Amino acid sequence: MNAVSSSFASNSLTASYVLNAVSASYAPGANVVLAVSSSGSSIYSTIPSTTGFDTTNGIFLGLNAGNGSNGSDNLVAIGVAAGAGNSNAADGIFIGYAAGQSATNAIRTVANGNNGTGQSSTNASSSVFIGDVAGYTVPGAGYSVMIGNAAGYTATNAEFSNFIGSNAGANATEANNSNFIGNQAGSGAYSASLSNFIGQNAGASAVSASYSNFLGVNAGQGATSASNSTFIGHNAGLNAYSAFQSAFIGDNAGCGATDAQFSVFVGADAGDQATGANQANFLGNSAGFEATSANDSNFIGAYAGYRASSANQSNFLGRSAGSGSTNADNANFIGFSAGVMATNANYSNFIGYQAGLS
Repeated sequence: MNAVSSSFASNSLTASYVLNAVSASYAPGANVVLAVSSSGSSIYSTIPSTTGFDTTNGIFLGLNAGNGSNGSDNLVAIGVAAGAGNSNAADGIFIGYAAGQSATNAIRTVANGNNGTGQSSTNASSSVFIGDVAGYTVPGAGYSVMIGNAAGYTATNAEFSNFIGSNAGANATEANNSNFIGNQAGSGAYSASLSNFIGQNAGASAVSASYSNFLGVNAGQGATSASNSTFIGHNAGLNAYSAFQSAFIGDNAGCGATDAQFSVFVGADAGDQATGANQANFLGNSAGFEATSANDSNFIGAYAGYRASSANQSNFLGRSAGSGSTNADNANFIGFSAGVMATNANYSNFIGYQAGLS
């Protein structure tokens, strides 16, 4: 392609050319410069690098694309160090390699892929970061959707957020009003209040994660306090410890439950490794499972008390009601194998079928 040149008025970004030596078969080392600027509009791709930009309607295409970019409000930066030194870039789209690079206020931002994606984003509100290291060093980035690979990456506040795949929540801590959906969903979740983590390692390393619902695969995963929580499937509570005001519903429901106060465990291995589990109701299949203290408890069906021992102030109602009970103080065992292996079972009533079973 032939070189094209033109002259601009004095307010132009490049005083003497529109397009200089643009070649369809660019060879490395050739002087290729594309530049257009008139009345506040710019299109720029440079080799050698772009320098500082402070225009409002920019498109920067390659190498150090946005380079020293600052007030580039309606910026589209496409390759290599795409957003480069960005700060405001309010209505920007950054596409490849270090996409958002040093983005801060980059409000209404879409950063597409490669190893920087959202890079140093902070306030980048109303943002979508899509692939590779998606949100990267995000702390503010409210109204965000981060979609793949390391999605939330170093997310902390990231309010009103959805992180969807791969390492979804990544190193999430506060990330309030959040949904993290697949693979390592909650990942490094800590506070992550008002959250739903849905699949694979749902709660991941959840600790406080208050007002949370963790739904599938390793639902609560590293849950401890996880107050006001609902854990629904597969290893529901997994490493649940305190998990106050919790409902664990299926498969290995309570899993590693210990204190899990104000708890309801519903099916499959309901209480699983329950010990403290105060003020708990265990309802079906292996109901109390490894229950020991389980104070103020009701175990209702299938293997009701199962390996109950202390299980104070308890009612065991059906199928293998008292199951392996020993101390089980202030207990009532009502049907089918009622007391089963009861020994001390102080202040106890055994009512039906194999009630006292000797």
